[in-house]
Amino acid sequence: MQRTVSAQEEAPRRAVTRSTIAALCLLWGLFGLWANNLLDERRHTMEQVLDRQRAAVEEQVHGIFAIIETFLAVANHWVAAHPDLDPRSEPEFAALVHDFQQVNNKSLTFRLADSDGTLHLVPEVENAKPANIADRDYFIAAMNNPPGQLSVSSPYVGRATSHHAVSVATRLTKPSHGLSVVYIAIELDMLEEVFAKARSHQDGVITLIRKDGIILARSASEKIEVGRSVADGPVFRQGLSQSDHGVLFTPSSITDHIPRLVAFGALDRYPLVVAVGAGYDDIMAEPKAAIMRVAVILLLVSLLLLLARWKIISGLDALTASRAQLLASHDHLAAEVDERRQIETALQRSESDLRAILDNMTDMFYRTDNQGRLSMVSRSVKTLLGYEPDEVLGQNAAMLHYEADGRAKLLETLEQSGSVADYPFRARHKLGHGVWVAASAHRLPGPKGAVSAIEGVCRDISQSRAQLEEIQRSNAELEQFAYVASHDLREPLRMIASYLGLLERRCGDALSEDGKEFLNFARDGAKRMDRLVLDLLDYSRIGRRGEAVAPMPLKPAIDQCLRHLAMTIEDGKASVMVDDSLAEARIIGDQDQIMRLFQNLIGNGLKYHAEGRNAEITISGRQVEGNWELCVSDNGIGIDPAYSERIFGLFQRLHTQQSIEGTGIGLAVCKKIVERHGGTIWVESQPGQGCRFFFTLPSVF
Repeated sequence: MQRTVSAQEEAPRRAVTRSTIAALCLLWGLFGLWANNLLDERRHTMEQVLDRQRAAVEEQVHGIFAIIETFLAVANHWVAAHPDLDPRSEPEFAALVHDFQQVNNKSLTFRLADSDGTLHLVPEVENAKPANIADRDYFIAAMNNPPGQLSVSSPYVGRATSHHAVSVATRLTKPSHGLSVVYIAIELDMLEEVFAKARSHQDGVITLIRKDGIILARSASEKIEVGRSVADGPVFRQGLSQSDHGVLFTPSSITDHIPRLVAFGALDRYPLVVAVGAGYDDIMAEPKAAIMRVAVILLLVSLLLLLARWKIISGLDALTASRAQLLASHDHLAAEVDERRQIETALQRSESDLRAILDNMTDMFYRTDNQGRLSMVSRSVKTLLGYEPDEVLGQNAAMLHYEADGRAKLLETLEQSGSVADYPFRARHKLGHGVWVAASAHRLPGPKGAVSAIEGVCRDISQSRAQLEEIQRSNAELEQFAYVASHDLREPLRMIASYLGLLERRCGDALSEDGKEFLNFARDGAKRMDRLVLDLLDYSRIGRRGEAVAPMPLKPAIDQCLRHLAMTIEDGKASVMVDDSLAEARIIGDQDQIMRLFQNLIGNGLKYHAEGRNAEITISGRQVEGNWELCVSDNGIGIDPAYSERIFGLFQRLHTQQSIEGTGIGLAVCKKIVERHGGTIWVESQPGQGCRFFFTLPSVF
């Protein structure tokens, strides 16, 4: 039963729980503040680093475009100052361009274009493919813009050089010799190389974007296609819409879907935007690892706090329980004392009642210990065996057995079945003679399943045993009488048959037809009388001369019986079918008598077959409650159910001798054989529908 906890007992438990919860909340609260501050500080630091890096990249880009703007202005001025000279073929202009490209490692390429877009290289390059740039966005923009205004192209592949590049173009103030546009092509490899050197993180990226959102150049861990528009990206929609420069967090960029911190800035002089980004996970990896380490340590501390709480509460519970037990022990002891007194009184009364019952019962009750010594015996031992109880108590129970091995046989039976009922044996009377008793006993289990004692009751069966022996003796005498009578009756019958034969041989010719008929009647009567005597002799031998019953297979006995009847079966064109269920059947029986049983029943089926159809006999069986229930069925003339009991009696016939021969003893023999084996036999039939003879025989398990 669960004990109710009082409010006084619950108060310390609640205090410990509240303290533990408060400590855990404080620890994890401080941890949360520290982790949040650490992440914020890391982000703020990286925002400053990225912003400084953005400023440095802007300065580099500004320098590159300032050089380009300066040289385009110089070229424009030279063309305007020398209207009579053709820049395409003038050595002075070619030297100017050559010096410019040498200074910039040939990564910046100068170009001229006619008003129709025809491209000219200065200086000219051998085997250069002719090209036209009239469709290029930078040419179109330069032609539409005022002279001197710069236009920046989208990334493209050069038609003359096949290099990836971005062009910066302007229209000449004074077109000369058909030339209208000058521009400088910036190879993307130069820009990406500059950006790659400036990148500080694995997931970092530096991007140069035109103000309309077109990516001009990009340096990242993976090559990304340039020329893509990011006008709808967070840098333009959230950043540049509010400020010319700053730092923002992008959870998933348009180009590679990596979350980043991005520092952005628009160049004042040129239509360009520089964006410097670093992978957010890369930035936060170090502080997150530190937070995880501290979280693990804090988790262990929390577990230790919870364990300490459990230990403290367990100790409090143990103390409370001990106190409660101490307080309740006095009441329990008092209750136990009263209960023990009541039990002792009840036991004394029960023992007194049991002793009174045992002393007044006519049967002898006894109990032995595990050594076989008598530990209890009723007073009726004096009435049954002549002993006083004190004379046998403590003695070995074998002294009460008349046969030397009587006790051992009883113990063997108990060992096999655990108990016995009405087990007959001869007990030894105090005067030395044997007394037939029937014992009902069982084993008493002791510690760990061992047998500690045997107890039982012995009932005097001397009178019933004497009556049984008298009946057995009377039956033996009757069987002997039947045998002797049958044997002695055959002698005069043989004499009558002999003299009738002699009379026929000597006086046969002198006899009339009636005399010869009378003589045949007399001879047939003698033969039938002899057959009756023989059948009666066989009937008496069933119980007197039978073999001991033993386990045996059933199918071989049936097969042997069929071999004996083979000629009769063949002559009558009959069929006998044995069910497969009997192939492995085993019974306890006398093999010769079992063969006689089946031979009589099959023979009846052959003898009493219906006129006009061949006999069909089936033998089948099934196991029922430790026995084989067997059936021999036929398709013969059948029997009226009113005679189903009568046909098993001696000399009981339902047909005249003239119609069907027989003595009327065959089924009586079958019944006696079945009863000798402890079974029963019966018949189910209707006239004209054949018979089914059922009988039971003990099965072997």
